Amino acid sequence: MDLRVRLYTSSPVLDHTLVIGSLTEPTFTGYTEFSSSAWSIPAPDVADDVFILSPVVIFNGPPGGPPGDICNGYFVTIEDGASTLLWYVEAFPSPLPLVQPTDQISFRVQLKRRSLAA
Repeated sequence: MDLRVRLYTSSPVLDHTLVIGSLTEPTFTGYTEFSSSAWSIPAPDVADDVFILSPVVIFNGPPGGPPGDICNGYFVTIEDGASTLLWYVEAFPSPLPLVQPTDQISFRVQLKRRSLAA
């Protein structure tokens, strides 16, 4: 199983009807999804929910300069070779540019699972 983080440039409605096909990834040369096996081990938080935390996720602007893309958020998929599951989607507070080679978007992802003990 592989967790991957990707950016999206579309403006989908983020609700329970969202499907992966509604999320358009950047198309500039050099863009690639983030994939790492260095996510934290599952741990409880103060509310007894369980979470995992990604390493720092970094996306860089196009190496050759414009054109690039304006990114509206990110999404996380779980892939097992045969299928892709949309796991989590989050919009940025405001759109972020990846247009110039010096543009960079970086963040950490926290995926949480509610405790049934509450």
